[in-house]
Amino acid sequence: MEFLGEQRFDSATSVPQYRNVTITRFDAWLYRVVDEFDNAMIRGYVSYLLRIVDADHIELNLDASGRTFLLRRCA
Repeated sequence: MEFLGEQRFDSATSVPQYRNVTITRFDAWLYRVVDEFDNAMIRGYVSYLLRIVDADHIELNLDASGRTFLLRRCA
């Protein structure tokens, strides 16, 4: 997963590109993000909480499934 400006790129799913629709900041470490995607077959939205854990880690809590993922910086 890579964040560049208002877009998010994901190489591990069937939807490689998302566009930020809204970002709501709750505090310095917690955000609600709504992304839009279009993979030529379906256009949809995904929303999640993004929490900054530390300088090298973020946590995503997906609204639809309730699953939480801890991600580590690759570079």
